Amino acid sequence: MPKKPLARIVLIGYRGSGKSTIGRRLAERLSLPLIDTDTLIEEKAGITIKEMVEKKGWAYFRAVEKDVIRGLAGDKAMVVAAGGGAVLDPENQVRLREDSLVFYLAADEATLAGRIAKDTRTGDQRPSLTGETVTVEIRAVLEEREPVYRKAADYVINTEGRTVDDIAEEIIKIANK
Repeated sequence: MPKKPLARIVLIGYRGSGKSTIGRRLAERLSLPLIDTDTLIEEKAGITIKEMVEKKGWAYFRAVEKDVIRGLAGDKAMVVAAGGGAVLDPENQVRLREDSLVFYLAADEATLAGRIAKDTRTGDQRPSLTGETVTVEIRAVLEEREPVYRKAADYVINTEGRTVDDIAEEIIKIANK
């Protein structure tokens, strides 16, 4: 029986890892739609993720996130930029891996902190996960999530000191093997 064709490229990783930026470049280069799960969550809820978490809590946010990811099922080819915590849910991991290649975009704490500091959207629309300083939060959350990201991914792509085009090209080469 012939192998079913790849339907999706899924990008996972911590906030600031480049999922949205690299996802946009991949979508352009491959002429595919980019689906940013955080954007879909905000559209579905009609408020920012930060407002959602403040008003309804993390459990509500994760339920909406799960519903959005469930809605991505199908054979339609796309690039998916998944929220940083999406793969913490085992069901989300399974759904994101269906007919997909999953890439963990990895970076060290200093790189992530620098990117987050430059991204006004992160501060304005993304709630703190721990209430700690950015650097302390990154260290604590990465310690928990790093093994999950690695387990959920087909490939780990180090994004430190690399251009968006360089990273996109590496992902495209892997996807075309």
